[in-house]
Amino acid sequence: MNLSDLHKHLPSLNNVTEISRITKGFSFDNKYFLYENSETPHYVLRTAPLKQMQKKQSEFNVVANVFDRGVRTSKPIQFGAIESPREVSTPFCRGQIRGYFNGTVPEEFWRLYALYTAMIIFGTVTWTLQVIPEQLQSMLGRIRIVLDDHQNFEKCIPKWFTS
Repeated sequence: MNLSDLHKHLPSLNNVTEISRITKGFSFDNKYFLYENSETPHYVLRTAPLKQMQKKQSEFNVVANVFDRGVRTSKPIQFGAIESPREVSTPFCRGQIRGYFNGTVPEEFWRLYALYTAMIIFGTVTWTLQVIPEQLQSMLGRIRIVLDDHQNFEKCIPKWFTS
């Protein structure tokens, strides 16, 4: 997570001047403190995979409901989805992956990445047809990109990582 991506996708947070990752807690979400020219964090940003969107929307609604009832808790300010970083910035994605593995990405990661990516293709089409059929062409375009990235899954490491 960097400031330019944050400002691009969440313009309401343009006053944020610093981001620091939070490594404490029990959730698997990525969490960040956001600062506005101070030593005290002004916001907490949580990010999660897009496939968890409905669950996270429910969690957000619960926190909003608790806050609206006057219970002392963090004020929820915004919920939304941002397209995957791959579509926004391949250098950012490469940096995220290399950073996670301290520079050396194990081959096993790429085998699992390719397997999981291939496994969700059919389910993605089915889900799109049932939930947002008007976006089928867009989803098929994304699938074509994934197939091209992996050379129809003859390669585990996608082109965007090695180019």
